[in-house]
Amino acid sequence: MKMLVISTILCFLSACSASYRQVDEYAGSSNAKPARELKLLPEVHFGDPIDIIEPKQIFALSEKQKQEFLNFANHGKFKSEATNKIIYNYLKDKLSSFNFYSSTYTASKALALNEGNCLSLAIVTKSLADLLRVEIHYQLVNTPPVYQRKDNLVVSSQHIRTKLIETPNSHNQITVFASNILIDYFPVKGTRMLRRVPEQEFISMYYQNMAAESILGGKLKPAYWYLVKSLELTKDNPITLNMLALIHERMGYDDYAEGIYLYGLENTHEKLNLLNNYHILLVHQNRHQEARKIATQLEQYQDNNPFKWINIADTAYNLKDYEKAILLYNKAKKMAPYLHEPYAGIARAKIQLGEYQDAQRHLESALENTYSDDFKNVYLSKYKLLTKLINDN
Repeated sequence: MKMLVISTILCFLSACSASYRQVDEYAGSSNAKPARELKLLPEVHFGDPIDIIEPKQIFALSEKQKQEFLNFANHGKFKSEATNKIIYNYLKDKLSSFNFYSSTYTASKALALNEGNCLSLAIVTKSLADLLRVEIHYQLVNTPPVYQRKDNLVVSSQHIRTKLIETPNSHNQITVFASNILIDYFPVKGTRMLRRVPEQEFISMYYQNMAAESILGGKLKPAYWYLVKSLELTKDNPITLNMLALIHERMGYDDYAEGIYLYGLENTHEKLNLLNNYHILLVHQNRHQEARKIATQLEQYQDNNPFKWINIADTAYNLKDYEKAILLYNKAKKMAPYLHEPYAGIARAKIQLGEYQDAQRHLESALENTYSDDFKNVYLSKYKLLTKLINDN
């Protein structure tokens, strides 16, 4: 069974500014063929267009919600507070149930339900910032992704946070300045920003998330219309193109899917998931020579985010391609030898290959590199079973 990867923002999409090397086969040159055009199935295959809200509606609050926030902001106790600190205090008091696993909501719905994922929180933050005219930046940050698996799909969720720029607040001729404030429900020590996200791309993430949630629910046709809307905002976005290819593939149109993969490889810089899913498609079609060529490009691809390689290694493991999984776990291990996940991944792949002593050695390294009691208990249990298996043989 094929295991395909959706990398998006069910707390964010997989987008990175890590270093990469262009894949020569897709780089432009004076002898290159004419540029490939993006070719999708005729829209008739996806039924009537669904009713999709416009960007302004994503951030719209009800009059009651606006007034509640403005009443809070105008309270006398905040007369010497910077406006970005007011927003922070409101969010801290008002919102408590945001997490990686919740759905993506508009600002109004997220406030009403008091829940949502990190993109929902960022949407709410922008809505409040607009009311107080606070400048806001969006940041994609390097935190361990959260994985969801359903059927033969893997969703890799990464993290976005907002930065509220310091703004003076003048009341009674008193002006006080505050520091810039990060709004992040999931702060992790050592977290670093991968890159700033332009506003159009940030808005497109809402539609990408809605598409991802539709795909997970088996609703491919609505997902298509969300992705078309996303493309209107960010042309040639690799996450959108990857999901469009997956939709065509799942609908049985492999030729269209392949064309989208190739278009993405020619026109985007972030090729990792495109390369991986295209490789899976070729393997599924028994086009092994072409698959090996893509596998080589995948192995040579440079991306300094170890969690991306762990994600793709997990996919290879689930496809029972244990040698490929080990190769990719090793890439992650080389980049981040302090993480426990690559060692554990290599260990379980080695077990499948019958290389028990090597698996045991990597489990020891996983144990040394984890500070979580839950992981320690799992690894220790596997280590004991391996020890018994080795001794019995």
